[in-house]
Amino acid sequence: MTAAPIARSDFQVSVSHQKHGANQVQNLAKTNADFRMNSRRDDARLIQAAFNGRTQKEMSEKASRAIGVSPRQIIYWMQCDNDMPSWAVKAVQFYLSRVESVARRIEGSE
Repeated sequence: MTAAPIARSDFQVSVSHQKHGANQVQNLAKTNADFRMNSRRDDARLIQAAFNGRTQKEMSEKASRAIGVSPRQIIYWMQCDNDMPSWAVKAVQFYLSRVESVARRIEGSE
């Protein structure tokens, strides 16, 4: 038993799809860029929340000691120049949760 050959017309895309398909791809690309920038902003806010300081340099030095990366890399993340890897996000989240836990103990609510 052999399968019937596939006709070229089976792969043709409608004119409507060709016309609007390009717009969909462009919108997806824009959405991806927006998602990436929003993710970078969230990471920068997370660093700022965890490592309070008056200047970026002060915050980056604190974060550098806690996470184990260079202060310059922290600044790149805070300025949304680079993506923060998931291990670093988790490290900052863990640090922040420990700080909040200690603060609750000091306040006597835990």
